[in-house]
Amino acid sequence: MKRLITAVLLLISCQTVMAQSQPGIFEEEWRYKLKVSLFGLTTDSAGAAVLSSWASGQERILTFWGQGSAYGKKVDNSAAVVIDSLGRIEKIVHCFSDAKVEVWQVDHVSQNVYHLVGDHWLDTLTLDYQPLDALSAIYYLRGFPLAVGQPISLTIIGHGATTASAWKSAVVEVKAKERKQLLGQTIECWKLVVTLDRRDNLFLGNKVTLWVTADEALIPVAVKTSIKFLHLFPLLTVTAELVSQKGGP
Repeated sequence: MKRLITAVLLLISCQTVMAQSQPGIFEEEWRYKLKVSLFGLTTDSAGAAVLSSWASGQERILTFWGQGSAYGKKVDNSAAVVIDSLGRIEKIVHCFSDAKVEVWQVDHVSQNVYHLVGDHWLDTLTLDYQPLDALSAIYYLRGFPLAVGQPISLTIIGHGATTASAWKSAVVEVKAKERKQLLGQTIECWKLVVTLDRRDNLFLGNKVTLWVTADEALIPVAVKTSIKFLHLFPLLTVTAELVSQKGGP
């Protein structure tokens, strides 16, 4: 939790702009229980994760926090994103288990994205796209009509061959409409498969299966991702299921 607080303090310290609540982004919080499976052996509870959207002064902030432990490995990841009144991302902060704090500061006047690791400037990108990351992409999916068999192509900010920033492609495939049993009820969901570079993912691996409610809210109710042995057989699988929700549309 200290890592999430650090990320939020970094975000609040940035310059406040004239802003209001963003269309499609509501004050809400989703909490998840994590399960981990190694070679098919599942731990009933390996940790927890939280997604939230809230207002800070005149800005909108999205946050992610996930912490868990299984089979001798600990994970403590957090991320936060600031959005202005025009729906533009101003700042992205990632704090991963390796204790490295990465920041992408967006300057919409100069059309540049400044990449920092800790207190050190690393590189600069030209603002060719809306600088989405894996966290903000989940929220911005609300602006896309979903239909089975119609993929959505996104450009997110990530890493190139080194630690330097790069614009990276991510593809969201709409696989099916399914019903899932969660929170004591049957929920109709879209089943999505997101493909992206594993270095730019908030979860393990380069493919994430995501179930979102089949309504305008598109609430993520379950996530599943795996690392595969020889690219064929699941070696380690992480599953997150919604256990509580506050706010929202």
